[in-house]
Amino acid sequence: MDRDNYVGAMGIVSDIRGVRLDGPKGYQRALLTSRMYRSMGLPNKAITTLREEAKLISDAKLRRSLSVELARCYMAADDHAATREILEEVLPKVDSVALAQEVSCMLAETCLKSGKVGQAIVVAEELLTSGASPDIALRARETLGAAYLAMKDYEKAALVFVGLLPSKPGAKKL
Repeated sequence: MDRDNYVGAMGIVSDIRGVRLDGPKGYQRALLTSRMYRSMGLPNKAITTLREEAKLISDAKLRRSLSVELARCYMAADDHAATREILEEVLPKVDSVALAQEVSCMLAETCLKSGKVGQAIVVAEELLTSGASPDIALRARETLGAAYLAMKDYEKAALVFVGLLPSKPGAKKL
């Protein structure tokens, strides 16, 4: 999106910010506003907006989804501690397999970026052996390979990148 489109979109958002919206409409406004700020490179503005808007949402499922978006904003702001805290809090409460996989993958990526390489390996391996979607599996594989590289375990990193590690339960061990 170019700058003129952002400016126009922000004008529309500011016009509707004064209107109290709760439930699904408030959720959608919060989510779209956050994504717009994040894509503009303003993750802190997105964080502030989400925190304000989340107060109006009473539905627990929608609030969990906003928490995941908030974690994305903290990731964009390179605040790994806040990202990890949110993801670890929301993961056990997520009721969708797809969202649970996304949250787990974000957690593995965040752990790697924050130097918690062992935890990144555990989470990424779990995703890869549990039948994650192709997109999540690709991200998990990249994270796992990078974690092994960070540990200077080049052999395992190479095996991960070519798809030989981790092996599925019941498969022959290398």
